[in-house]
Amino acid sequence: MLKRSAPESQEQPSKRRRPNTSPHITRLSDELLLRIASFLHINDLASCQSVSKRLQRIARDDQIWKALFYARFVRPRASRIPGLARAAPSSLHYSSRNSRWLQDEGLARAAGTKWKELYRLRHNWNRGSCSVSQIIIAENPPLPPPIPPLMIRVYEGLVFTVDPTSGLRIWRLEHKGVPVIGLDLYQGSLEFERYGVPTALAIDEDSDSKQVVNVTVGFENGGFGLYQLDTATESLPKLTFEHSYAGPPPSAGNSSSQRLMITSMAFCSPYLLTMSSSQLLTVYRFSRSADRGSSSTERDFGKDISISDGRMMHAPKILSSLRSHTVWPPLSLSLRRSTQKSMIASIAYAFPLYISGWSVGIQELRFTDDADTVVESRIATAVPTGFTSFGITNFGGSSPVGSPAPPSEGGGGIRSRSKSQQDIGNDTPLAQPSSISYTHPYLLASHADNTLTLYMVKSNAASLSIEPGQRLWGHTSSVSTAQVSGRGKAVSLSKRGSELRVWELEGGVSERRRLNASVKVEPQVSPQADVRSQWGAEDTGCLGGFDEEKVVVLREQDEGRRVLVVYDFTL
Repeated sequence: MLKRSAPESQEQPSKRRRPNTSPHITRLSDELLLRIASFLHINDLASCQSVSKRLQRIARDDQIWKALFYARFVRPRASRIPGLARAAPSSLHYSSRNSRWLQDEGLARAAGTKWKELYRLRHNWNRGSCSVSQIIIAENPPLPPPIPPLMIRVYEGLVFTVDPTSGLRIWRLEHKGVPVIGLDLYQGSLEFERYGVPTALAIDEDSDSKQVVNVTVGFENGGFGLYQLDTATESLPKLTFEHSYAGPPPSAGNSSSQRLMITSMAFCSPYLLTMSSSQLLTVYRFSRSADRGSSSTERDFGKDISISDGRMMHAPKILSSLRSHTVWPPLSLSLRRSTQKSMIASIAYAFPLYISGWSVGIQELRFTDDADTVVESRIATAVPTGFTSFGITNFGGSSPVGSPAPPSEGGGGIRSRSKSQQDIGNDTPLAQPSSISYTHPYLLASHADNTLTLYMVKSNAASLSIEPGQRLWGHTSSVSTAQVSGRGKAVSLSKRGSELRVWELEGGVSERRRLNASVKVEPQVSPQADVRSQWGAEDTGCLGGFDEEKVVVLREQDEGRRVLVVYDFTL
């Protein structure tokens, strides 16, 4: 049956024309739009970026994100510092010229800082959001058991690894699983039969030139080797072997090289600080060509150290060598420059208390460039005045080292306690620390009872002291390692490697912030990830280090498989 066609006279509906007028907001100048955008919430700024290219450019303006960065990450930190907390509120408000940026002063004054990316980076740190990747170091055991240890250091986006079979290798985290460059440890007079396996690694983090990185590797016989990474070359970085020192001769009646083995090192050019397994602390100084002396002590070390780029560094000279009978591992060595134009060598260590419990102490040695001996030496411990080892303290008295129970909640919130109760109390003796990390003024100790202890070190020209420790809770299993930076950021890792936490400890931790001072890192793992990327029951983890963007963890699996797990917070 044929359908009846529509009459030809019926007209087709015309298309609706859009008005030719643009929205009123687009008529505003960029300066006014920037002013309006400065009052928007972060979620609204994200929505504006999908409206038009012009609003996208305005919503990404550095001045807007600079103010947001200051309001969220700088001003809260300033309010926790005792000196700035009592300042006028107007002094902590954002100002493009007069704001107090604390440790971020360099970022605020530098040109070309990408504030939006920097804001996202700090936001991911605070939330524990990151991506995770793996770099396979060794698939199979390189040597029959026992497998030699692997040392790791992280510096300026580079990961330095040392082991006796693969030597010194440097990995750039942007290159997935491919080392930038490697070098055999044993060269020239540095022989394996004489020096043994590497036992310590240190990076010179205070080099005069950012294009040259000095690396020191300590060995089993008490000697060390100096290597240099030159990143100024146009193609690949150049890694060279510079010098070796065979170590001090064994003392009378102690010919075992195990007693001379270097267990820890710190390097801040031209000073090198080492600690041996026999608790021998030695301070070396490398002399420049202008400072070269003619003493027999210096000539006995061997040949000069030739350094590229026109600089010369000569054989090291021993400034001080001290032996301790009260220092127990773990310990942490550090070198820093003081305001008095001198170098301060510090050793933070643990020691047992009488009857039961452990505490921490610190010793500082001060050197000057024009002196070949120790100018000043002083010691401080965390044991408060009036300490009693029987675990009895009156209410309101001093609080010796111990471990109180976590603050209880409920019934009106957290119970208020006096300052002496807020610090470590007498209830339970403090267990031996599993690791110690010291970066002035923060001294952080981890324990096998799922806790950490933070000590604030006060060091000035007049005195050296350690404030009573503050116990930190958050981990659900034993803590193996923890590291803290100079601005108060810390990272801790459980023994099995399955729990990684980030801590904000700047200015100390108040009672109100103690239970929320850390955040658990929750990496985003894709469903297509390798099954071996999941931590096994027999796997162990060791914190290798961290910088402003990444955290590196050494994961050791069955049969000697070693993997570097990289947590990237720049997603």
